[in-house]
Amino acid sequence: MGYLQLLSSVRYRKLAALLTLSTCCLVVNIAIFDDNRSVSVYTNVESSWPGTAESCVPESDWVLCKREDRELDGALIVNTSALPWTILDRIYPEVEEGGRWKPKTCHTCDHVAIVIPYRDRDVHLRTYLRHIHPILQRQRLDYGIYVIEQDNSSTFNRGILMNIGFVEALKYDNYNCFVFSDVDLLPENDRNIYGCPALPRHLSVSIDTHGYKLFYEELFGGVENFRTEHFRIVNGFSNVYFGWGGEDDDLYNRIVHRGLRLIRPSVDVARYTMIRHPSNAISKSGTTTLRTWKLRLSADGLNSLVYDVVKYEKRPLYTLISVVIDQDEVIQNISRNLDKEILLKTLKNFQFM
Repeated sequence: MGYLQLLSSVRYRKLAALLTLSTCCLVVNIAIFDDNRSVSVYTNVESSWPGTAESCVPESDWVLCKREDRELDGALIVNTSALPWTILDRIYPEVEEGGRWKPKTCHTCDHVAIVIPYRDRDVHLRTYLRHIHPILQRQRLDYGIYVIEQDNSSTFNRGILMNIGFVEALKYDNYNCFVFSDVDLLPENDRNIYGCPALPRHLSVSIDTHGYKLFYEELFGGVENFRTEHFRIVNGFSNVYFGWGGEDDDLYNRIVHRGLRLIRPSVDVARYTMIRHPSNAISKSGTTTLRTWKLRLSADGLNSLVYDVVKYEKRPLYTLISVVIDQDEVIQNISRNLDKEILLKTLKNFQFM
């Protein structure tokens, strides 16, 4: 079969989708998983290290915010109760519409978008917003909170919602860093800074429901912190993980493969309370999909997003962006974007080619 014939064939398109979903990896031995992970994680890194003030230029005559300007309390008592919206929307009058806030006495270089993937967690969202706004303000961040809501027509996909939040937030402001956070994770220490890290930073190191222990060294889930340029370098999250699990390990592999390193604050600072909730639906193919992360890296992520925005609302404490995601369309789009040379080489491993 000729090259052009192969590209236009139904067999090619089906196999491309098959590879994206990783089912091929059950029967074909393809060397695409790089397990060289030495010196890839730096732990006990101070949350604010190394900071950005040295290279930051203040607006007009404003003075740069300094570390001593932060009114931090350290360890916090976490209140997991949820206030009604009618009360919650009024207790932070200094927060601008859309969940925006910035210091009024100094200029900060940490211009942060907080992105929250969301579906059917109203109580958790109310609890989260009540808890997080005061922390971000004491840290003297210029921030906005974006809640990306997925409709019920397809299985929940955390990774693609994070990517959508990244793209949509940048349409409305020039954020230089992002925090991607699950709505059920509440920081227990305000010295865990949600600012702009020198390297990708894992903020939720120790969680109460996990016994305040890190499950494994390569874990990069829960709350992730990126500079904008670093998130682009790794092409964001993978879009193929429908259901719970896998997208965080895929993201770690992307970071290491692109020559970056992961940093973590100390376990004493990076402590979190998880709001209890029923377990999420586990991804049916998460483990096998993870095996193809390197094959998909250049074609699966920020550059292959397919979604429709059905609602955009600036609410008192956050910006809501509701989206519709078609799972089949997502997979097909990634298949079309897969590097054809790599795919052709991979297809040669099939006996019927």
